[in-house]
Amino acid sequence: MPLDKNNGALWTLGAAGALAIVGAIASRRGSRSTTQEDYDQAYDYGFSRGYDAAIYQDREDVRLEYERQHGEFPQTFEEWEDAWKEAASEAEQNGRQFTPFEHYAHDYNSAPQEQSENLWEQFNAGVSEGIEQGVRDALSEHGIR
Repeated sequence: MPLDKNNGALWTLGAAGALAIVGAIASRRGSRSTTQEDYDQAYDYGFSRGYDAAIYQDREDVRLEYERQHGEFPQTFEEWEDAWKEAASEAEQNGRQFTPFEHYAHDYNSAPQEQSENLWEQFNAGVSEGIEQGVRDALSEHGIR
């Protein structure tokens, strides 16, 4: 399912959508090279994971972790933003040990080396941009400016 970035609507992939993409890539991979559609899907999946990791962070947990690390609560927008990004990045990384991610990892790693590196590059770019957008949306939702 594509992400619509033009009108601000964001659709994230559920587990069924993620597995459908994995299946589509895997079913085509054996007989041909990776296509632009595969790279776009890797980016979209990464964006979805990054966005979800950011938007579903609990404000109180972010605040308490920041206090544990810095000895005070986040005071400025930049401190909140940094704390939220760190929490989202950690959550996204932790999720890489579970299905359906392991299917993606296997599929990306099964591609020829250059294509594999490009798939990972697209996926990671999507994760980074998804976290950025998710943090902006989460902070706005919580009234942190």
